[in-house]
Amino acid sequence: MEKSQIIMLEKTDSTNRYALAKFAELADSTLVLAKEQSEGKGRRGRKWLSPIGNIYASFVIKKPLHPAQNTYIGAVSAIETIRKFAPGIPFWIKWPNDVFTKTLKIAGILSERHCPENYNKSDGAVVGIGVNLNIGRDYFETNRLKATSVYAETGKEADILKFAISLHSELIRNYGIAVNSPDLLFKTWKKENILIGKNIDIIPESGFQVSGVFKDIGKDGSLILTLPDGHTRKLYSGDVSVKFK
Repeated sequence: MEKSQIIMLEKTDSTNRYALAKFAELADSTLVLAKEQSEGKGRRGRKWLSPIGNIYASFVIKKPLHPAQNTYIGAVSAIETIRKFAPGIPFWIKWPNDVFTKTLKIAGILSERHCPENYNKSDGAVVGIGVNLNIGRDYFETNRLKATSVYAETGKEADILKFAISLHSELIRNYGIAVNSPDLLFKTWKKENILIGKNIDIIPESGFQVSGVFKDIGKDGSLILTLPDGHTRKLYSGDVSVKFK
């Protein structure tokens, strides 16, 4: 198997779809990067707008980790890389997998497990990472998006390849931590979740809103919510969205 590398595509439908389709051919820790996506997607099937100038990447993980660890690898690597290119700006993770500054989204993570045909057990995963890099504020305003970019925050365009190389380095480093010290990576990811202890509203896929205090995060990535009656409830990333006050 070839050594891990960065594969640059001019355009693809989805870097996650590409990496999953070629999973057997790609080396562990390979980063697939595209200048443009035609069918980018986010969590719960949402469309991820993918204009030229941003980071659209997928990281290949060939060790069978707990699914939550895959998300931690992507989110921690994304926020650490963004900070290098936008120093002094406060970034944080909005549970379970988005990177924000203030109330504006700058990056998102989508982890998908790879399951070989006729085999019901996962043999790894692909972690998709989308980062708003060089898009101006007018784009977000025109599309009515509560989002921002490195350029919008700093006034400086970032070199996409340099960002990708830095991101790849962080992904490899955090992948190693996930394999050897998973509790350490969990603690790093949890520390970035600044909504813990705050009153939040949860909107499940059913649409029925639940309010309570964001008490804690379980090691499986679950959000532990204290309800008004004092009972606690565990919620998982695939089931809910979080709206913070």
